[in-house]
Amino acid sequence: STSGQRMTPPFVRLTIGSLFKDAPGFVSSLSVSVDDKATWELDPGQQVPKSIKITCGFTWIGEEIPSINTKFYATDLLKEE
Repeated sequence: STSGQRMTPPFVRLTIGSLFKDAPGFVSSLSVSVDDKATWELDPGQQVPKSIKITCGFTWIGEEIPSINTKFYATDLLKEE
C-alpha cells in the first residue's frame, strides 16, 4: 500500500524550435548505438567512439485536460478559425 500517494515520474520540459516550447512530458525511451565503421579515440583511459547515435522517445503530456477546444500539442503554430 502507498497510503494514497503515487510515484512521481521524472518529468522534463522539452523545447524544439517553435514547435515545442517548454513542453511537459517524460523521456519514454533512450538508446545509444555505435556505428561499426566509427573511429575511436585510443588514448589510455579515454577509449571511446568519436561518433555515436542516440535515439530518444518523448511522451508529451500537456498542461491541461484535453478537450475539443484544446490546441494541438499546445502549439501556437496552427491558426484558429
